[in-house]
Amino acid sequence: MKIHEEAISINDESLYKKAKESLERNSFALVTEAYSSCELELITFLFRIIEEEGPIRHPEWCAWKNDDLWAVRNVLELYPELMKLTFTHRALGVLPRILNAPALCCGHTLMVKSPEQQSESPETWHQDNGQIVDRHLGDDMDKGYSTPLKKRRLRRDVLNQMCEARIHIEEQTIENGCLHVIPGSANWESGEIDDSTSFEDFLSQVEDSKVQVEDFEPVAVPSPAGSILFMRPMIAHASGPCIRPAGEGTRRRVFQAEFIPKGLTPGDGSLFYPWTYPGEITEKGVFFKHQDVLGGS
Repeated sequence: MKIHEEAISINDESLYKKAKESLERNSFALVTEAYSSCELELITFLFRIIEEEGPIRHPEWCAWKNDDLWAVRNVLELYPELMKLTFTHRALGVLPRILNAPALCCGHTLMVKSPEQQSESPETWHQDNGQIVDRHLGDDMDKGYSTPLKKRRLRRDVLNQMCEARIHIEEQTIENGCLHVIPGSANWESGEIDDSTSFEDFLSQVEDSKVQVEDFEPVAVPSPAGSILFMRPMIAHASGPCIRPAGEGTRRRVFQAEFIPKGLTPGDGSLFYPWTYPGEITEKGVFFKHQDVLGGS
């Protein structure tokens, strides 16, 4: 198994240049030391509250696996204080330069993964090609509901302008099932690739004549607590298998947020969902406001 070992410190003077080069080459960039130990303590404390309260107060937003909580979707609507803790300029200030515009969050999920939920093989191989929007248009791009909101598959030219941030609240290791990726796969020119439990089946769908699928193998991306994995949505990825027995260090809390450059729309007649608590990340700072989702602000 290949292991990714190229990490960029948040304190590196060449942070933006290195992050941009890694995103262009690999479709991802791992940035370390984005959050202090004190910040991680506060975020972890709030995560545990969300895990306890979420299933009771907001069951329609929760996803389950093996009878255990797997994810809380659209979590910033329920707990906007999480945005204040995670959307810091130190951690995410590189986004406006990557996106060439102020960055707006268009999706957010708290993922709680434990050994009991992960088998001895990686989770489904997939690309993130959908997003929460304000309406369905009744065509093949509708992906059903991410309860209770609507979700649509986005065009590649829109996805290529976006960036995801996987915020690692706890250490992600080979043993507890860190993310596995295919470097550079966000640049493939293939059409729609369906999710697959088999890495080989996933690769067999690649239609890009410039891609020699037999040359690819998964790369594991172990990441320390407090790091951020910036990714292009179309990178092929899957959670790795958990090979450590249940216990200390096997539960993985990850907060994933998706970002668009300010002004971007799906370009199909829909709009990105108007979140009640939007946060805007600029080169000068991070700004929050309360918005009336019916149109005012």
